[in-house]
Amino acid sequence: MSAASDIFDWSGSDLYTMLAVSRLATADAIHKSFRKLAKLHHPDRFPLDSPERGAAPERFIALVEAHARLSDRETRAEYDAELDLLERCRPGFYQIDIPPPPPVVLPADKPRRSYDEDDEEDAPVWDPTVTFAEVLADPQPRRGGTSEASKRSAANAYYTQGIRAYGYGEYGRAMSCFKAAMALDPSRKVSPYMWAKLTRYAYGFD
Repeated sequence: MSAASDIFDWSGSDLYTMLAVSRLATADAIHKSFRKLAKLHHPDRFPLDSPERGAAPERFIALVEAHARLSDRETRAEYDAELDLLERCRPGFYQIDIPPPPPVVLPADKPRRSYDEDDEEDAPVWDPTVTFAEVLADPQPRRGGTSEASKRSAANAYYTQGIRAYGYGEYGRAMSCFKAAMALDPSRKVSPYMWAKLTRYAYGFD
């Protein structure tokens, strides 16, 4: 197997895997591993007309970018936080069953009536099915809570879906979810690195 084909899956690897180190690796260990991999995958190692040479520049640049990100203490801490967030938002964490509302108990001698407009007064402040447009269209406080609480709840839902889409590589959908979350709750932030990556892939700049 050639050196170029014997490397990791670049599209699905995190930066630590790309550099063949663990998240606990020291800066020195990261640098040593980078130097070893850079020599192994440098484009000049392959003949000009070989398939390996065609793919080598992209892989080499990815190695350089990964090394630069993990060599800086601040950007490494930011990246670690993103990995932690993605891990918490995997299917086992965010696919939580929503319990049904408690049954309405009516006196035995009082017949049940069908739904009418009066029932809207007893509607929950936030329903998981509410849309972004519906939340923005209701600026007035409602009984049992305020529209601000509803917006924060909606922002949490959009942000979680954005992280989920980001993790699955659905970058366009992730951007839409993050924009909705930040519009509803300005305190919600997306790191510049993540936003740059979203923009790059969502609009096909790479």
